[in-house]
Amino acid sequence: MSNAAHAAFDKAAFLFQIEMRKVPITSDYKCDFRAMKRRVDSNTVALVSSCPEYPYGTFDPTPEIAAYAKKRGIGCHVDCCLGSFVVPFIEEAG
Repeated sequence: MSNAAHAAFDKAAFLFQIEMRKVPITSDYKCDFRAMKRRVDSNTVALVSSCPEYPYGTFDPTPEIAAYAKKRGIGCHVDCCLGSFVVPFIEEAG
């Protein structure tokens, strides 16, 4: 997940004793997908994509992240957090 994903993931990783691997965000405040792909290995259980990012309101490259997770046979969580009520209408809103 990016270092801008919601803090609840940090808490869950701590409680379940799972190593959390964070990647930076790009200059446009989105998850650095190339960095994410470099961090994936045989122990990776899931990728996290924010739609939108918790602190910035930007959308991670979710289609690419989800496709990569599917290709690798690992889970993918798309976190809508505070913007989930807007996402279904985002295209219509422009």
